[in-house]
Amino acid sequence: MMNQKQPTIKSYLGIFGWLVVLTVIEIVAANLGLPKLALAIFLVGTALAKVLLIALYFMHLKFESGLIWWIPGIPMALAVFFVLMLFPDIVYHLTNKY
Repeated sequence: MMNQKQPTIKSYLGIFGWLVVLTVIEIVAANLGLPKLALAIFLVGTALAKVLLIALYFMHLKFESGLIWWIPGIPMALAVFFVLMLFPDIVYHLTNKY
């Protein structure tokens, strides 16, 4: 149910501008020579910010009820759960070379 006003062309262009800025920041960060772990964390963070902007405005999720968030939320939670369950095995194999 849509209970807020719809976005305008101006808001779409604003979101597009933020996506361009975040992409330029990612490109600059990739060329700064940061440690790989710090770079990966930064790039994942900016990618999540871009995904959130796209989902909220271009997919109109900002204007939907809260129930719609369960559809992508449950698979995302399961994916995080599976990665966390494999994490001890990954660490073990990385620290104990054969």
